[in-house]
This record gives sequence, structure tokens and C-alpha cells, in this order.
Amino acid sequence: MSAMCKIQPPKNRAFGQSCRRMHGLECTSFCQQEMKPTVLLLYAFLQVSLGFKFSWDGIINYFAAPKKDANPIQKALSAVAGKIFFNQNEKDFSKTSHMDQLHAADALIFAMEAYKHPKQRTSLQPKHACATFTKVDSGLNTKHDISYVIYESDKYTGTFVLAFRGSTSEKNWDLNNKFITADCVLGKGNGCGRIHEGFQTGYQSVREELKPKLQKLPIRRLIITGHSLGGALSVIASYDLKMNDFPVTHLFTFGAPRVGNKEFEEHISGLKLHEMRVQLGKDNARDYITTVPPVVAGYVDASNSLYAVICREKKCEPSLMHGYDAYVRGIDYSLTQFTQKHCSDI
Repeated sequence: MSAMCKIQPPKNRAFGQSCRRMHGLECTSFCQQEMKPTVLLLYAFLQVSLGFKFSWDGIINYFAAPKKDANPIQKALSAVAGKIFFNQNEKDFSKTSHMDQLHAADALIFAMEAYKHPKQRTSLQPKHACATFTKVDSGLNTKHDISYVIYESDKYTGTFVLAFRGSTSEKNWDLNNKFITADCVLGKGNGCGRIHEGFQTGYQSVREELKPKLQKLPIRRLIITGHSLGGALSVIASYDLKMNDFPVTHLFTFGAPRVGNKEFEEHISGLKLHEMRVQLGKDNARDYITTVPPVVAGYVDASNSLYAVICREKKCEPSLMHGYDAYVRGIDYSLTQFTQKHCSDI
């Protein structure tokens, strides 16, 4: 992955460069994967339409908040695009309870631990937890490069955390790009709407090895979390495992894309989980991964569990807001409103 990106938008806005900031990866092939021909054509069309003035970042910002002097056509396009790309059901993260924010902050730590090499995953103590968690198992499907890790709490008997890793490879982006919806065949197999074909394929690649591992553990409370692709896999796993009688109680996602259609999201809501799907930013600046796939492709946002964290970066651009550090700073800033020192019971 050392060659330069063959498909390169303006240098300072390139997805290939921004993903290095997001994940700290060598992302040249990642860039080629992300800029598929259909995406490149869309990018070119938007650039021409907007007078070559905007990168992906600018296009997203433009649609979110057109300038006051925008003409009627631009305003109409903005209104339509807002419904296509942007999340409609978001709540203000800073107005949630102190304990919910502590839970989210600690769940983010587990989501980021999943990015580590399996040999580096041992034990950890989340910043706000009064407990240490020890790794009890992990897995990796090499065909699709799907990775997960399972932790056990030393304080709360029967509490386990399952964290899925986000995108780090071309194989992951092959899955991400398969965004046409497919019939959901998880749970009891009775139908659960339609979901992202690639995400379902990714989860199925580890499903049959994951279940026996979980069945051997004395689980009373299972918390599932992930960032980006890991967040999408967490949503799917929560449904599948809960419907197969695993005691899933909590679902936390960070910077996750949309996963399925209205019927699928209704099934997720019906699980009655303690659920928080966290995205960074709102209005004219937000993590662009949370704006895709678009609703015109059959996707909907989480019905009542989507929370927006205010961006605290010096430069809040969509392509720079997907990384771990940006989410940590946003959540930590929100927590400064509380003077009490509590432990999360995650």
C-alpha cells in the first residue's frame, strides 16, 4: 500500500489523506477503494455543478447550511440534499444524563481497543469505570478482515463487552461499497427488513464462530460497541444475538453509517436495549460517514437513539471528524459540565 492514490480529489481534501488522520493508516489503496467509479462520477458532477469550488467536505457543508445569499435553486437543492444525506432524528448528547455520558465515554474506549493487533489486546480500565476488563477471547475472519474482541469485567459479575473493529483494509472497503440493501436473514430467520449487503456479509463471516464462544461464557449482561464499520456490525450483532437469546443489554456505536431500512430499525427499537448511536457534529459540520448510505437507497436513521456530540476541533470539517481523538474530545468536553465524580457501571 505504498503507491500513490490513482484517483485523487484536491490534495488537501483527499479521502486518502483524511483517512490517515482518522485511523493512522497507510491508506493509498483505501483511497482507491473509496473512490469507486460511480462515486467519482458523482463527485465530478457535483464539482462541475458547484463551479469546482467544493471538495467532499465543502459539498457536505454546502448542503447542510447554504450561504445566506444562495439563490432559490441552491436552497431547493440544499433542502432535498439535507433529507437525502443528513440525520433527521438526532438528539443533543450534552443533554443526556451524566451516567449515559460516562457509559458512552467508556464504550468508546472498547471500540478503539478493537483496532489494536490481537496480541496487544490484554486488559484495560476505561477512564470512568471502577473496574478492570480482561480480554477473554477474540476473532478474525481473514476473507473479509472482520475482527472482534470480548472483554470481561472483574467487578460486575457476568458483564462482558463485545467490540467490533472498524475499517482498516481494502477487504473492509469492498464490504462498505456493497451498499445495496439485501433481505435480513439474521435472528430467528423470520425476516427483519432489509440491511446493507456488505455489513451483513461481514457479520455472517464471524457469526458461526462467535456464538459458541459467547455460549461458553457466564454472561448476564452483554454490551456491544464499535466505531465506523465496527458500529454497523454492532447494530447487526445486537439484533442477531438478542433474537438468539443472548442477554444483550447495551448498544453503543460511534461514527457508524446507516445500516438498514425502516422495518429493520423498528426491529432494533423493539429489542428495548439501552442504545446510544453517537455521531460527531450537527448542522453545517458533521462526520460524513454518518450521512451514508443515503435515504434514497432505502436507508433510515435510528428512530430514537441517535445522539449528536458537538465538535470541539479547531477545524470541524466532515473528513476530519471521523477519528477516535475527535470523538474523545467531543465527549470529554460534554462531561465537563458535571462536577461530580462518579464511576460508570459499564
